[in-house]
Amino acid sequence: MDNGTEYFQYLQRRTKEATINIPLNLERHRQIESSEIAQNMISLLQSVKNDQLPIEVVAQALADHLSLLIMKGTTDELTAVWNRRGFEKIVEMMKSHAERTSEPLVIAMIDLDHFKQFNTNYGHAIGDEVLKKFSQIIGETLRVTDAVARLGGEEFAAVLSNTGEDGGMVALERLRQTIESELASKIEGVKIPEPITASIGYTVVRKEDDLRSILSRADSALYVAKGEWPSALATSGGRNKVIAWQSEFPVIKM
Repeated sequence: MDNGTEYFQYLQRRTKEATINIPLNLERHRQIESSEIAQNMISLLQSVKNDQLPIEVVAQALADHLSLLIMKGTTDELTAVWNRRGFEKIVEMMKSHAERTSEPLVIAMIDLDHFKQFNTNYGHAIGDEVLKKFSQIIGETLRVTDAVARLGGEEFAAVLSNTGEDGGMVALERLRQTIESELASKIEGVKIPEPITASIGYTVVRKEDDLRSILSRADSALYVAKGEWPSALATSGGRNKVIAWQSEFPVIKM
């Protein structure tokens, strides 16, 4: 799912239903004509107005173009994974599927360790390359039925389908080890002498959850993984760790 196939098909179905009734108001569409895709849509609408193409052909083409516009709004430009908006849609879809099939679902927060200091040392251009390779490693290490998103900065999220707490620990620990062993060596143009690591916190999704409660628990586990909670909780983390949410962890208000 991280390549967007299922979500893209879902969007196509939705947009095909919608575009049949799009009004031929060209001036309204010219408001977004700076986009090449939008310009193509304007041309298609003009062809209908001039009776140059059958409405069925134009409707199909508009559906495809509108799907591309929506996809551009739900993917991160730098890393090409889902952005926060796309992530919210993916979680909604995968949670609904998990409830129908009675399958467990895990959501993880994945954060690069000391990334701000890394940017200071190596510059933002190298930092961007790290984020690209980081997202690639996550996508390649997890399964095609899982999903990856960049929520902002160096903070990423993953949705693991048909996975419970124990399976989540196995999959995410494998991911953590892969990041530690491979990420630094994949950055071209600079020699990074020490491993680049990531901390991961995760939680199993509950039926009564909304996105806020899920992210609150996963974020809480991430804070422990990074060793950022005071008191004894911090000793179980300390960065470059994978931590599953536990009921005694403090609650983060989202």
